[in-house]
Amino acid sequence: MNPVSFLFISPVSSLVSQVRVALSGRFEIDRSLKMIVRLGGFAIGGLGALTPTAIAQVIPSSDQTQVRPNPETGATFDITGGSVSRDGVNLFHDFQTFDLNLGDVANFATAASIERILSTISGGEPSRIDGLLRVTGSQADLYLLNPAGLIFGDHAQLDVPGSFWAMTADRVAFGDRELNVLASNDYGTLIGVPTGFGFSAIEPAAIVNFAAMDSTGGSVGLVGGTVASTGNLTARDAVQIVTVPGSHWLRLDVPGQILGLEFDPMAIEALTAQTVFTPRSLSDLLVGTTTTASRLTVAADGTVSLVGTSEAETLPIEAGDLAIAASTITADRVQLNADRNLIATTSTIDANHRRRPRCP
Repeated sequence: MNPVSFLFISPVSSLVSQVRVALSGRFEIDRSLKMIVRLGGFAIGGLGALTPTAIAQVIPSSDQTQVRPNPETGATFDITGGSVSRDGVNLFHDFQTFDLNLGDVANFATAASIERILSTISGGEPSRIDGLLRVTGSQADLYLLNPAGLIFGDHAQLDVPGSFWAMTADRVAFGDRELNVLASNDYGTLIGVPTGFGFSAIEPAAIVNFAAMDSTGGSVGLVGGTVASTGNLTARDAVQIVTVPGSHWLRLDVPGQILGLEFDPMAIEALTAQTVFTPRSLSDLLVGTTTTASRLTVAADGTVSLVGTSEAETLPIEAGDLAIAASTITADRVQLNADRNLIATTSTIDANHRRRPRCP
């Protein structure tokens, strides 16, 4: 496999964050905000396996969203209703809890005009997903936002015609309008494309991914305070993994910024997430789960480490780190943005991989 490149960016400092790469490849460092890392082919270790202990629950927080089984589609949870923006393209659902066990199917049924489904979880507990996330009725992108944390088991799957984004943000900007996951919203005014995601917690919640996620119609994104992924990620367009500093906005498509991302501090009055519940750390998410053949270990003191092919390649993961292990990441573009440390072991990154365009 020919070496490919991806960009690592230290978004909030003029210095490059410390980078720890526990693999036998080649890398080159440009002492500026940008670092280009060239990876050759590496041995792929075993994928992590997760057995969630939570009871499967998809409970809406209001009567705007309806959830019921649908034997015709095979959905364990058929999700309908919701609130629609005035321009008719954004569909919003809010859930008290959102958990899927092995064999569960959550089907987001939409009208053909819907371009984006923004699903928020506001109950204060992390979501554990080990089933299938599906979108029917449109070519919509699916956003899943839980500011308490997200963990995807190795059986989690995507059947989404557009892009899929998993985030621990508690705010979404639509120009000068804003969705607040932890408050009531005027959904009709939230029109157009999201322009930013806000992380008001001092230490935003983590995301753990053991799943093989495949987006045939767009991109796959994992965005949280800390992200650890040991599952294969495949996308037609881009795979983007980002860790965001606390009390910051992640702005999108900012002119003149590398990768179209910019981090802005949040106003003091916006820092409310930590008063509602405690965002879960990496070790918090892994407590009460059973893992086998995983590249993540949890010590008695709660320290989570990424394990390479030997004990010598055991590296602790800290808040703000982005860690990938035993993964193959395949997409036309791969973007890895770490607030602190980028940690990678026994992984293959195949960028410049163009899949067939999505059929209209």
